[in-house]
Amino acid sequence: MKKIIYTIASISFLLFISCGPSAEQKAAKEKAKMDSVAAATALNIKQQQESDAASQTAAAEDAANQDALKNQLIELKAQLAGEETKMDDIKKFHLGRLDSEKEQQIADQTAVIERLKNAIIDVDNQIKK
Repeated sequence: MKKIIYTIASISFLLFISCGPSAEQKAAKEKAKMDSVAAATALNIKQQQESDAASQTAAAEDAANQDALKNQLIELKAQLAGEETKMDDIKKFHLGRLDSEKEQQIADQTAVIERLKNAIIDVDNQIKK
């Protein structure tokens, strides 16, 4: 009786050990693992490419913004030159103009020139950033 129990126990043990995954199952599991690694690598490469594209787009937008600021600076400097010419004309003698009118015109023109100078400084600082 003991022999039969030991024999049945031995056979059960051998069957239990041999019931592990087959070579095909192991290969399928390894293939699934490799596919998962490949998919993760592809996703990582795609995200890196998207990040690079976003960086290039941001750089292009920054360059366009810098160009727009430079154009604005040129326009402001041209306006300033025009307003300074106007100031020179205001300071000249005008027949029939009162001194108080002249002083008011000079004060108004000075304010315009100061606003333009401040705008030029602001745009210049934005360009330097």
